[in-house]
Amino acid sequence: MQGNIAVLEFADKVALANESTSVTKLFEDVLSQLGFSCFCAGRVASEKRRALGGQVWAQSGHAWLNHWTRQNYAKVDPIAWFCRKHPNRSVARWSEVRLLDCGPRPDLFDEARDFGLREGLAVGVRMSHGDFAALSIATVEPEISPECMPTLGFAALLCVSRLAQLSEGRPHVDGLLTERQRECLSWAASGKTDWEISQILGLSHRTVQEHVSRCVLKLRAANRAQAISIALLENHIAP
Repeated sequence: MQGNIAVLEFADKVALANESTSVTKLFEDVLSQLGFSCFCAGRVASEKRRALGGQVWAQSGHAWLNHWTRQNYAKVDPIAWFCRKHPNRSVARWSEVRLLDCGPRPDLFDEARDFGLREGLAVGVRMSHGDFAALSIATVEPEISPECMPTLGFAALLCVSRLAQLSEGRPHVDGLLTERQRECLSWAASGKTDWEISQILGLSHRTVQEHVSRCVLKLRAANRAQAISIALLENHIAP
């Protein structure tokens, strides 16, 4: 419960943060309340632009990240490869990423374990040019509890979406969504399924799906999760 409150407060504050350093500080604060301390966020180049590598926007001070930087692991990082190969998968545990197509160096997860990091969370959202905004959170615990996953994933999506907005200079657009679209997306943000939203609003299941799909398109999001994070950051819906 305390973690949920912390993330809702984070959602309010991060929407007003106009510098990456401010976003980083706010995210570090909410992560510490959730029991995490190691994270890294940045741009991952698309497959066609892979030779360009990427760009680190923010990271915590951890020995593994210092080592990762010195070894120039950005181009072979499994999470970067995962984002490119599975563009519609917004959130996944490290242990899940390793079982999927994640490039030539899945052993980097073993190397991270040598630095005390046993599990983590990978978050990726699409940007312009087919690039991705990616964020990785690591923990010394052997697993991330199912109860923590939604809260942690939501905070991570908000963080990386705001960093992406600042990187691209995305303007805020008022009145972009209709009132009904806002209603549907607000209920989706609270965790309701399309069927549940249809029962609450007295709409057909298909109509709700169409409203949410229009939200995704209008907000230039890759999927529902990213649309929710963008809508929250741009104050189209309230947390």
